[in-house]
Amino acid sequence: MSYLINPSWVRRGPPKVWTERKKRSFRKLLQIRAKGLQSQKKISDVWFQNLWVESGMHIAEGPKRDRFNEPFIFYIPDCVNFFYRYVIEVDDPSHRAPKRRATDRKKDRFYAQSGYTVFRIKSHDYNGFIGVKESIRIIRRVKDEDGQGPA
Repeated sequence: MSYLINPSWVRRGPPKVWTERKKRSFRKLLQIRAKGLQSQKKISDVWFQNLWVESGMHIAEGPKRDRFNEPFIFYIPDCVNFFYRYVIEVDDPSHRAPKRRATDRKKDRFYAQSGYTVFRIKSHDYNGFIGVKESIRIIRRVKDEDGQGPA
């Protein structure tokens, strides 16, 4: 039986020393999983992506673009922007379970340690979406005004 992630990593975490072959293999498996998420989107992802595009927040091209279900080292966030350094996770009802919450906290710590701002939105929570949208507008404006990016 093949696994996308080695079951022993669940207990101990990923290996401390990665060979180049293991890194390539893991990246490839993560890309396959991300493509699967793109083709079979959950209702919460469709809701978020449609709102994000309709609100004019989605950057579709260039180095500043938003990426949906793009592999990011060990995880696949719902939306990531590598230029402005933010991650958006949309939580459907399955994220209420205690084990899932613990996994989410671990992911949030990982993103934060990597220098990214993490936003979590409950599925179909329009007020939460508006709050995240405004926060990201501020992040983009500040970074663009500081001259940290192309005009």
